Amino acid sequence: MNSITFESLEALDACVASLTTSERAQLYAEGGEVQTLFFPEGLGARIDEAKNAPAPTPVIKLTFLQFMDLFTDAEQLAIAQAAMADAAIKLWYDRALGATEINFADPRLAAGLQAFVTSGLLTSARRNRVMKGLPPT
Repeated sequence: MNSITFESLEALDACVASLTTSERAQLYAEGGEVQTLFFPEGLGARIDEAKNAPAPTPVIKLTFLQFMDLFTDAEQLAIAQAAMADAAIKLWYDRALGATEINFADPRLAAGLQAFVTSGLLTSARRNRVMKGLPPT
């Protein structure tokens, strides 16, 4: 049985999460502050690969109000006015308003913001900033 030590539970969890279910079934961990993961000989290369994999990018999730704060007042007004005149923008706006959260990994967000760019409500640079969850400067 081989072992590898992680400095935090988060690092251990990230490593284990990237393994398949059958690979996870072959592991066991022990430790307090320092976590040691034990694994069979044949799994060593996969453990090394998983330990050295880049950390996953966290997904941004906001309430609708937090999301709208990513736009300037002028952009918010332009979006509201466009929603009164364009049914497609109104539908997107209403669906976003009714969502439990705005999930930045959801492809509908990117499509909606692209529609704003196409309609002239946002520039591509502003869309990119919003997609990163960054407020206006």
